[in-house]
Amino acid sequence: MSDDSLKAGEQQPLRVLLVDDDSADRRIITRCLNKSGLTVKVKETIDVEEVEALARSGDYSCILMDYRLPEGESFELFESLFSEGCEARAGIVLLTGRGDERIAAEAIQRGAQEYLPKAELTPITLRRAVEGAMEKASLCQQLAQRDRQLHRMSFYDSLTELPNRQLYMDRLKQQFRHASRDGESFAVLMMDLNGFKRVNDSFGHQIGDRLLAETAARLKGAIRQSDSVARLGGDEFAALLPKTGSVSGCESVAEKIRRAFDSDFIIDGSAHRVGVSIGAAIYPRHGTSPAELLQTADVAMYEAKRGHAQGLVCGPGQATENFRQTSVLNHLEGALQAEDQLFFVYQPKLCLESGQTVGVEALLRWQHPTLGMVTPNEILPAAQRSVSTLVGLTLKTLDLALQQASAWADAGRPAELSLNLSSALFQQPAAARQVCSWLAERQTSAGQLCLELKEEALLPDPDGASEIVKTIAGLGFAISIDDFGSGFSSLKLLRDLPISELKIDRPFVGAAAADHSDSAVVDSVISLGRCFDARVVAEGVEDQRMQDMLLSRGCRFGQGFHLASPMTAEELDDWWTHRSATPVLFQAARLRRLPVQNPALGSAWNDPPKFDERGFGNRRSS
Repeated sequence: MSDDSLKAGEQQPLRVLLVDDDSADRRIITRCLNKSGLTVKVKETIDVEEVEALARSGDYSCILMDYRLPEGESFELFESLFSEGCEARAGIVLLTGRGDERIAAEAIQRGAQEYLPKAELTPITLRRAVEGAMEKASLCQQLAQRDRQLHRMSFYDSLTELPNRQLYMDRLKQQFRHASRDGESFAVLMMDLNGFKRVNDSFGHQIGDRLLAETAARLKGAIRQSDSVARLGGDEFAALLPKTGSVSGCESVAEKIRRAFDSDFIIDGSAHRVGVSIGAAIYPRHGTSPAELLQTADVAMYEAKRGHAQGLVCGPGQATENFRQTSVLNHLEGALQAEDQLFFVYQPKLCLESGQTVGVEALLRWQHPTLGMVTPNEILPAAQRSVSTLVGLTLKTLDLALQQASAWADAGRPAELSLNLSSALFQQPAAARQVCSWLAERQTSAGQLCLELKEEALLPDPDGASEIVKTIAGLGFAISIDDFGSGFSSLKLLRDLPISELKIDRPFVGAAAADHSDSAVVDSVISLGRCFDARVVAEGVEDQRMQDMLLSRGCRFGQGFHLASPMTAEELDDWWTHRSATPVLFQAARLRRLPVQNPALGSAWNDPPKFDERGFGNRRSS
């Protein structure tokens, strides 16, 4: 017996999966395989589910597949089998009854390594196709494995196997975009080990590395499944907490992390004790960009390290935070005089049935040259520390809103513009009088504005707040109750107020969409809207499911990212142009006793309002 014969006898048979519904063709293909010089073991099948199971098992080195299968073209099977591209374990040879360059090109593109017309089928051509497919499949696997290794090296720390700084920053930016779009909060933690340098210097880097690896394991065990932890470098770690938006939430997570360091690290029989200092920052309270959040958390972590070996500092610290508030207040005075620092972005309110714009809400933004983007969460608390500043900010924003509303009206795009009034105004009689006097001077423009106030503004002094609301409404301005359902104002108070609009608070809309049994508040607000002759607008309409749910319950108007995102005035003009839509000015129509401009919308409100002699519709006199 020759050496070649011995090798052939010792060679393991090549397992081939043959997929062809023509029995005659299967016999020919099997005969060619047996004459090709390859030692093969052939498994025949035409059952698609079996093909998928066998192909994924990794037991087969090559799959010979006919182009035509009983359940359709084999390309459809390719999509299922090789959705992960070159990571297929078996080489694929596509067999066709006729030569076709188009089929050949598509076969290679879809995942096959070789293509062979049956008319050209011989033992030699089949062997070449089988060996070529297996070689290419092996190469693809090597490349895929190398890609995975490069990805691992690029985005994961080799010592702890945690995400590295680059991957952490990518995840932080994604979370930031998601939270900015949906109006959600999240937190970042910065952590530094206490006592690590002593262990590393005294016992060597090998012990220090093992301590870092054990630290990573303890941190992963302390955080929730929805959170992620990364090693930024040295003994510095960071965590991302997507579902944490409060100081108490950060404290809860920090306490679990702290307890994870209560026990000693046992390495080579020696006990080592280290602690952890933790700093936290919450979006948007402590920062409005990923870089600002990390910087704030880093400052907080070092403050924790200086003052409390095992403590947590959330945010920049009280002294720094007070300084920031004072700085915002000082700069706000200048912003009120500047031309380009305070500005609005605008989010349309739409009819859920027709998509017609029925109003636009103005959302305040402040871009400062040195402070950067200052959030409304910082602007309002700072303004409320000074009555004069609060009045100045209110009048400035009202003036900006009226200018924009007038510009749209002049351009043939009248839109009722909504603007939030600070709840603090209703606890400052002097400030409220100044605002009312300013509005009285611009009474002729009243039909362009709808002034929104939160339900909580009515609670501390219901009688005083009611008088302010009635005064503003008596001037012709529409009144909207924002976040309705979240407060505890009495029905009697609401009944007596000249309310034009109720806005259902976002959490109630989300709860009702997720579980129809949790829709009592939504149904109640819709019913109250009918009772008060008030338009009902649902906030936070984030998907089609929410829109359909609201329409099924009789809510005809909504606002949210599914309908339209906040835009600059220029972007909103382009948006209207693209939609070939002109906004309907409901409020102006009511004040001027004109019919609604778009009959497809029906009534501007939940039920047709009755007009009194003054033409103010549902605005009841005091």
